[in-house]
Amino acid sequence: MGANLLSMKVARLREPADIKKPVDTIQRTANTMQHLLGDLLDMASIQAGRLSFEPQPMAVKSVLLDSCDSHQPMAREKGVDLHCDVAIDDVDVLSDRARVLQVLGNLLGNAIKFCAPGDTVTVRADIRPVTYWSV
Repeated sequence: MGANLLSMKVARLREPADIKKPVDTIQRTANTMQHLLGDLLDMASIQAGRLSFEPQPMAVKSVLLDSCDSHQPMAREKGVDLHCDVAIDDVDVLSDRARVLQVLGNLLGNAIKFCAPGDTVTVRADIRPVTYWSV
């Protein structure tokens, strides 16, 4: 919250360019710490058998795009090209949006973290026919 207030103050300055980058870094770091704390609390809930899950209808495409958008700054900073190739309009599933974003965030964060500058990470989703096997 303090980083957000600082960011708003910087936006009002006449020459914000020289301090904008450090403020953005503080904000990203605070967000990362908040996510890590949430993950730790979730892990404790899992171990205690009390992890909450609130399924609701959700558009898959919007969740994938939101996750990619939120990881673009991290990818740019690392020199990684992050692409989101999502060809699944009007596909809804019953799921917990926050949990799906958490999982995607962990996957994308790790993918970006372990890439070298110049590498590419692609999130791809498409619709494929289901094949049923019978034995």
